[in-house]
Amino acid sequence: MQQYDLISVLERVSELVTPSKERREKVEGLLRESLFKVESIIKDMGINAEVVPVGSVARDTWLPDDIDIDIFILLSRDFPEDKLGSIAVEVARRAFGSYTLRYSEHPYASCRVDDIDIEIVPAYKIMKGEKIVSSADRTPLHNNYLMGKLNSNLRKDIRILKAFAKSIGVYGAEVKVEGFSGYLLELLILFYGDFISLVRNAADWRPPVFIDIERIASKGEALKKFDSPLIVIDPVDPNRNVASPLSKTQFFRFVAACRALLNKPTEEMFRSRKEISFTPSRIKKELLERGTDIIVLLVEDLDLPPDTLWTQAKYISKRIRYVLEENGFRVLWCAGHTDEKSTVAVAAELESMEIPKALIREGPPVASQGERDFLIKHISDKNTLSGPYIEGDRWYVVKRRRFFNAADLISDYLSGKNAPKLVRGRKVRIVTGNEIGKVPEEIRNFIGKNLLRKEVFTEMLV
Repeated sequence: MQQYDLISVLERVSELVTPSKERREKVEGLLRESLFKVESIIKDMGINAEVVPVGSVARDTWLPDDIDIDIFILLSRDFPEDKLGSIAVEVARRAFGSYTLRYSEHPYASCRVDDIDIEIVPAYKIMKGEKIVSSADRTPLHNNYLMGKLNSNLRKDIRILKAFAKSIGVYGAEVKVEGFSGYLLELLILFYGDFISLVRNAADWRPPVFIDIERIASKGEALKKFDSPLIVIDPVDPNRNVASPLSKTQFFRFVAACRALLNKPTEEMFRSRKEISFTPSRIKKELLERGTDIIVLLVEDLDLPPDTLWTQAKYISKRIRYVLEENGFRVLWCAGHTDEKSTVAVAAELESMEIPKALIREGPPVASQGERDFLIKHISDKNTLSGPYIEGDRWYVVKRRRFFNAADLISDYLSGKNAPKLVRGRKVRIVTGNEIGKVPEEIRNFIGKNLLRKEVFTEMLV
């Protein structure tokens, strides 16, 4: 790879990710209009607060096709914390009409105007070093810090990095993605100086990677405190790792993608990916070719914020995988998904929907301390199919499984006392591969994506 190749690619990418004059005018106009509306409503409500823009639009590091306008309502420390959510809701309703209630450590409102998201976030106004009430209180400090550091070249490379992260699927610190927040990406460019330097260094990252831009923390203490592949000390809070939401999978996906880009630079590594649609017949065809089956759980008619739905989807998927594997089923993958409205889905691909009824269990060595208890337990047990018998120096017994059908096992688990709280008392639909047509299109696409899972940059590594 010649450096020139990557530089020429980045020059073209920079043009793609830089907002046009018309786009910039629309976004900046909407920001001014939104600030005026929120300030007027806050004043009309008789609340003493400061309304400030933060985030990528305020810092001019936004992507033309991925815009979030973040407006913070900064309140004094004596304002009741339990009323923060109601302020966000009231302001969003009066300013924009419809909204979606979301949760971080307290509620905030998300609105949409045309193709632009506007977040209304109440927080407490604090100074650097002051104790926070919630993590949102730090955000204006993040904004102030970066505004004092960024220049046009850094902003250009931040846009390139965000497009890269988005293309490979690691952009976003929310539960859905478990990747790099916009703030984290901006700090990485600030630390390494430019996109190429970041990519060259990240290609050789081995966890734990420690970055402390302002040199305000002890590396030794940070390594003890944070169990994370990437540790980036927050310049405004030495006790916080900005990269804490980053999963190990997303960390290594980013590392591999950087190696791929250096090996074979291409604009495709910076373009948004189109979602692929999967018909029921296509999924059935894939399962037939693989010789596997699939089981899908659908928890419907929920009324929870999107972030909570994602948390539940991922938690339940982990539990389902554990239950299946503990009972002898071979799981190729198991993952959770949500439509962010009312449904949580968990899907698992299995080598087989049914496994043999017979299960061999290894017992203690002959003449050992546990021999008598083992024999008493299994000699007359109704689920003993054969044995106990000796093989080599040990006792063995063949038992009848309680569950040999995956759907029956999951149905029993979900109706029991150990079921996840979200499903208790709820009817959960269980669908298998032959009934995949009963699954909503969005969930089918999620299943299809997992069946054909492949990193977009794989060929660029060889």
